[in-house]
Amino acid sequence: MKQMKKLLCGLLMVCMVLTGIGIMPQTVQAKTASGNDGEIHWEIKGDTLTLSAVKGTKGRMNNYGHYWDERTQQSIEYPDAPWEKSSSMKNVKNIILKNGITSLGNMAFTYNTSVQKMTIAGTVKKIPSTFCWDAKIDSVVFYDGVEEISDGAFMNSRIYNVILPKSITKIDIYAFCTVADGLSTHLSDVYGYSSSAAYNFVKKYNKLATETYQNGWSSEGGGIWVILDKNGNESKAIKFHKLNASSIFSKAKAPSAFSVNKGKSKALKITLPAGLTQVAKYTGSPADVKATFKSSNSKVATVSSSGKVTGKKKGTAKISISMQIKNGAKKTLTTKVIVK
Repeated sequence: MKQMKKLLCGLLMVCMVLTGIGIMPQTVQAKTASGNDGEIHWEIKGDTLTLSAVKGTKGRMNNYGHYWDERTQQSIEYPDAPWEKSSSMKNVKNIILKNGITSLGNMAFTYNTSVQKMTIAGTVKKIPSTFCWDAKIDSVVFYDGVEEISDGAFMNSRIYNVILPKSITKIDIYAFCTVADGLSTHLSDVYGYSSSAAYNFVKKYNKLATETYQNGWSSEGGGIWVILDKNGNESKAIKFHKLNASSIFSKAKAPSAFSVNKGKSKALKITLPAGLTQVAKYTGSPADVKATFKSSNSKVATVSSSGKVTGKKKGTAKISISMQIKNGAKKTLTTKVIVK
């Protein structure tokens, strides 16, 4: 099955029917794992896979797996990525590509179906056919600096929400297509800026899907374009949300109150629209959301720059969360902390 998934991804990338044989990955028995592969360091801890550039290198990732080379018009096969061989990979739900990585390899992520969230550093300029799996991914955040999302970049991945920065100037129409459902996408919500590549991508995809819905056929890219929801039912359009103060802050919430024991720490979670989780994690994000935290009584409770509250002595204090979009509006939320 893994062979077929990998091969199908390579086939659909060029929209051709090819045949080939993939290699099953060898499993490494380990609960956690790490290592270097060329210029990339990788580490699996719990449910998170983190990749970073090896110190002193340019952070260029190797190519992996089985894919079609457009330049040579040949089927190419490389060894599987080392993190793919680890038995710990099956537990990974979050993938983080850190600053310093400058290029991604083809077919670097092909097996894990449990991944739910991804963040991609802005030092990665172009995303080739890197992600190819049956994962149902809640959200992908691209940091400012990413410039291009190529055909087959997320082939066969059921991605529901993406946040796209202004720096992206090109998104190929096949970037988020799925294999099993033909020329379809599971994108339901795209967060981006007006007059951007993100907006143009949504506009074009919706046009092709509308033509398919009305006529059963479209004039571009094989003819049939479909938008599916999480349940696999046909949807008429991808929703585009402008990244501005109203779209980010309209659903922003903080708990009215929460408790923490004396001498203990607890993260303060702020809810933002789908695709964004904790505000503190997105300083410098494509949404340009920055947050600062302040305690009304540091003798009772302190709060770190990342929103971690520490109980100092029994009592109550208020934590204010000041959020701001770069060159945009501000919003302040407050929550009551009870130290026990």
